[in-house]
Amino acid sequence: MIEAKLYATLRALADGNKSVEIEGGSTVGAALDQLVTCYPKLRDGLFDDRGAVRGFVAVMVNGRDIRHLDGLDSLIEDGATLDIFPPVAGGAIVA
Repeated sequence: MIEAKLYATLRALADGNKSVEIEGGSTVGAALDQLVTCYPKLRDGLFDDRGAVRGFVAVMVNGRDIRHLDGLDSLIEDGATLDIFPPVAGGAIVA
């Protein structure tokens, strides 16, 4: 099993779940496919029209950003944790 942890606005797209266990697969792409099969509303939040992870969505495997690994082809093993962060906007600090 793989634990997928969802943060902020992505939780609402997964019926309010903060964490979901999925069967996953051998790659991050296969694990995310399983996740969006369980929670179809997540598809538009995670992927663009070409099927790539949206530019401002961060997907981490055991704390490592897949953009610095092999992207969706990054290997993932049973027992791994996927942390998935939606785009985050900041504000200005006013003194």
